[in-house]
Amino acid sequence: KLMQDTAQLSDTTYAETLSLKIPPHSIEAEASILGGVLIDKDVWENVAELVFEEDFYKKEHRVIFHAIAALDSNGDPVGTNPPPGPPGAATLSGDVQPIFTANCALSGCHAGANPEQGQNLSLGQTFQSIVGVSSIQSSFLRVKPFRPDSSYLVHKVQGTHLSVGGSGGLMPLIGGPLTQAEIDAIRAWIVDGAQDN
Repeated sequence: KLMQDTAQLSDTTYAETLSLKIPPHSIEAEASILGGVLIDKDVWENVAELVFEEDFYKKEHRVIFHAIAALDSNGDPVGTNPPPGPPGAATLSGDVQPIFTANCALSGCHAGANPEQGQNLSLGQTFQSIVGVSSIQSSFLRVKPFRPDSSYLVHKVQGTHLSVGGSGGLMPLIGGPLTQAEIDAIRAWIVDGAQDN
């Protein structure tokens, strides 16, 4: 009887010991994080600062998280490749550049040999000066394709730049603020991918 009790105790202790070697985890929580990122592209910016690939217990979840991170680092965040916009979707040349030309690409402002903040918004210079380019006044990119609320330029023309760690005044300085329709056109161009079109 004693041998049987000892054997049973040993089996129980061994099983308990094995269970202790499995790190704490929640498959449901992992799936929820990944699902949230896949459903809402803006969730990634918060998740990427707090969660890392090695935090996932389930191998499949680590693989998915790695793929999402790789897409984002290549400038193609998950959930941001919408189908082509409808005819007449916002374009740089037809919708946005005219706004910049009339309000920003002015002498002593964002034009010429020494544009303010190194940001030249003149015809033919705008795209390479703002898309995917780091802002001098904020940790944001000047324009982050598909993400107007993560684009510093949008915050500067909306007057919300201070709330994202920016500095300076509302843009444009000359001629007064942009109209809501003009801001909406810039936002629509960014949502459509901020293409050089």
